[in-house]
Amino acid sequence: MRFAGVAVLLLVALLLIPPSSALIEPNPGAISGYQEIEISGSSVDVDLSQVGSQYAVSNAYVYGVSPGTSVSLTISRPGESWTGSYRYLHSGVTSNLSVTLEGTTATWGALSPVALGNSFCLRYATDTDANTAGLVLSNVPPFDQDQARYAYLPIPYIDTLPITRIHATTDTGDEIKLVVRYNEASAVGSSIVNYGTATQTNFLAQLLEVVGGFLTVILTLFTVFKFVFLDHFVAVLVLFESVTIAYAASQSRGFIPFIQKFWRYNEGLVTFLLKFMSYVLDFFYRIIQAIKPI
Repeated sequence: MRFAGVAVLLLVALLLIPPSSALIEPNPGAISGYQEIEISGSSVDVDLSQVGSQYAVSNAYVYGVSPGTSVSLTISRPGESWTGSYRYLHSGVTSNLSVTLEGTTATWGALSPVALGNSFCLRYATDTDANTAGLVLSNVPPFDQDQARYAYLPIPYIDTLPITRIHATTDTGDEIKLVVRYNEASAVGSSIVNYGTATQTNFLAQLLEVVGGFLTVILTLFTVFKFVFLDHFVAVLVLFESVTIAYAASQSRGFIPFIQKFWRYNEGLVTFLLKFMSYVLDFFYRIIQAIKPI
C-alpha cells in the first residue's frame, strides 16, 4: 500500500510538469545586498536612473490587484522598452488570470470561492532549451511552479544591459503597490549568467526535486489545515482574539481607536484565512485536473 501511494504521487508529480517544449527557470530569490523601492497608486513609476546610473532592477512585485482590474506594464532599459500586462477576473467560485509580455500570453483558471486582491512578479529567467535569458511574468512565488502560467520574453544582452525602469498603471483607477528590488547592474548581470549556467537540466534530478517539493507542500498544507481548522480552531481563535484585544488596548488612547485597531486586526485575520483556504482549494483542484485523464 505504501509503495502504491508513492507511485500515485510520482504519477501526479509527472502530470503536474507542464508539457512545454521549453523549460523556463526564473532566477530564485533576491540578490544579496539589494535595496528596495515601494510605491502605491493607480499609476506608479520607478526609474533607477534617478537613483544612480550603476543600478538595475533585480526583481519586482505588484500587489493588491483587485478583481476586474488589468495592470499595464512598460519595462525599460536605456534605449529599449517592452510592454506587458496582468489581468484578474473573478466570477462565481473561480478566477481567470492572464499575463502578457510582448505578445506572449499565458492564461489559466483557479478555484477561488472569495474574490481577493491578487499579485504577480517580474523576474529574470533562463530558457534552458533555447539557451536564452530574458524576463518572465508570473504569479508570486511559491505559487508559480506551472510553466503554463509563465509569459517569457528572451532579451539579447540582458546580462550586460538589465532593466532599469518599470511603469505600471491600472485600467480601473484602483491602487496597486509596486515593490522594486535593485542592485548594482554588475551584480544583476552576474546573477543572470551564473544562474543560467548552473541550471540543472537533468530530467531525473528535476523529477526528484518536483516530487520532494510536492510531498513537502502536501504534508505542510494538510498539517496546517488540520491543526488550524480541525483540531484547534476554537483555541486558535480564542488565543488570537485575546492577544488582539490586549495589543489593541495597549496601543490605543481611547475606545474608538481601540475598536478601529481591533476591527482591522480581525479583518486581516479573515483575509488571511480566506486566502489560505483559496490556495489550498486551488492546489487540490489542480491535482484533480491533472488526474482526470487517467
